[in-house]
Amino acid sequence: MDRLIDILLPINYDLSNTSYVNFSNSITLLDILINYSKDLYKLPFKITVLFIVDSDDSTIIANIKQFFKNIKETYKFHDIDLKILNLLTFVRLNQNLYNINIDKNCAFVNPTQNKFNSFSDYINSVSSKSTKEDFLFNIYWTLIKVYAYLHEFPVVLFSNSMNNVATKILSNIIKGKGIEISQVLDEEQDLNLADGQTFKFRVLYPLKDVFNNEVVNYIDLLNLTSYLPETLKADYEKINHKDTGINNKIMNVKGATLNQLVNDYFNDLEKNGYSTIVSTVVSTGMRLTLPKTQAGNCPLCKFKTSNSATEWLNNITVNTSCDEADKESEIREAARQTASAASENKKPLNICYGCLVSFGTLDEEFSWPINVGPSSADKAILDEFTISDDEDEDEQ
Repeated sequence: MDRLIDILLPINYDLSNTSYVNFSNSITLLDILINYSKDLYKLPFKITVLFIVDSDDSTIIANIKQFFKNIKETYKFHDIDLKILNLLTFVRLNQNLYNINIDKNCAFVNPTQNKFNSFSDYINSVSSKSTKEDFLFNIYWTLIKVYAYLHEFPVVLFSNSMNNVATKILSNIIKGKGIEISQVLDEEQDLNLADGQTFKFRVLYPLKDVFNNEVVNYIDLLNLTSYLPETLKADYEKINHKDTGINNKIMNVKGATLNQLVNDYFNDLEKNGYSTIVSTVVSTGMRLTLPKTQAGNCPLCKFKTSNSATEWLNNITVNTSCDEADKESEIREAARQTASAASENKKPLNICYGCLVSFGTLDEEFSWPINVGPSSADKAILDEFTISDDEDEDEQ
């Protein structure tokens, strides 16, 4: 028998009020993968479903385990595992935390001794919903890559639909994080390790050509809603009801994040007959590549960057009136001296524009790790915060 292809399917749960969307896409992808492997081409898949949660809430854990149990019982598919990873792992993997402060387009860091007992303690100090969403994505993205490395997964599949991918592309452009697009969507991924080596793996988006409405129709046609956790069924049925539903539209626009508003925009385009715009955004984003000139990786988000955000902003920003333009060099020198004085107890850090904007929105300093990459020694920490389905299997 051919060697099984280890596939990692990550699902973020309880990170936002759209958990039912993540579940819906994931159920669809799992159904396709299992049937593709069993009945059509009999490809030797082994699927590990990795749920990333932000708490140890017993209800959430029970919902996820019940979902997984239902999947296994219905499909009779044995080459599938469940892992539940707590987001607190991100903090525990990076004991060297630093306070990040943005001053005059410059980033400064200093070590902190902050200790967090839960992930909510850590992330809830961020008041801006959009900034928190950005941080959550970076944490989520980092943990997936580290998990893939430590457990030697050659392939990672994401269940994002076309609308989800388009949302990521457009929102990144709006936020000034366009350089991340090609890195997130690139099929060939790599992770810099602590020993200087690079771990390479593949990232695929099998549902990137599927609209949200098609996902909903697929689930309804095959009656896959029965796999949704009870806590999410009501939300799904209310939002996606054929007669009264509003097509995944968020209920509270005032409190929505940028990603949620952009997602609503694409859903409206699809519903009103302009679906080609959504597909055009995705196809354009998939063709983007990194600039040839790169300054290295941002020490905060770890994405590759093409230049120094601070230097670029200082070059394009005019802080003086026209009649004082001849004193521009003097003013810049004064700004550098001010920055030097402000960093007396802090270390300046060259970060990307996206992080400069994100951390600049914070009212207070926020702790964030700066490290050289994961090592094999981190596996013990990762396993400490991972729940598997082994207990359930032992009971059977």
